[in-house]
Amino acid sequence: MFDTSPHADEMPAMAVQAAATQRELAQACLDNALALIESVLDGREEEDAAAGERAALRVCVTSAHVLLGAAQQLMAEPLHLLSPKERGQRLMELVDETKTAGRAAYRAALMLTGHE
Repeated sequence: MFDTSPHADEMPAMAVQAAATQRELAQACLDNALALIESVLDGREEEDAAAGERAALRVCVTSAHVLLGAAQQLMAEPLHLLSPKERGQRLMELVDETKTAGRAAYRAALMLTGHE
């Protein structure tokens, strides 16, 4: 029933360390994605693309930036660690941010198809 191996006490610590490592890796991926988005936005300004395409790209990439920012906030401070009041406020903020980002991505698609 019980693990009596000499390393039994190390297992929970290893699980916590693995979870922390996964969070750190996920945070690093988000940071890299945000940096890549910034470099795409900076690099596209100099290209000889149509103004409408550049505007649509900027709106779409900005939308992705906002969504990654929301994910980054969740990684930094998980909701379950907040008080119920703070959790409610944070959820409403995240809902508003993601709604705005989704609408921006849709707007970018309309811009590219000439429907805006």
